[in-house]
Amino acid sequence: MNINTLKKEIIRAYQVIYFHQEQEKKRRGCQVDKYSQERRKKQLRKIIQETIQSNNLEFLKADFHRCEGYFQLHPEARQIQLVSNYDMASNENSLKSFRKVLKNIFS
Repeated sequence: MNINTLKKEIIRAYQVIYFHQEQEKKRRGCQVDKYSQERRKKQLRKIIQETIQSNNLEFLKADFHRCEGYFQLHPEARQIQLVSNYDMASNENSLKSFRKVLKNIFS
């Protein structure tokens, strides 16, 4: 698998995971304060930046398998279709067009 494609798949998977976790918190009625939301967004941006900058194929594969494990535990998250680039900064928008690839990998 191409390393750039793998990076894109990992980033999209993390976006879906973070979005799913937020939706689950809302569904359970948890009150999330603004500080917690900002902290989570900062974590996601950090993961995205680390993924973009990494050229270590073993690290990326391990990350991919962690995401895959999440989707095995939460199969309903696989069905999430993000309309936008969930919490991506503008310089990361070039990595946004791989929804079909992610869907094929996790289905």
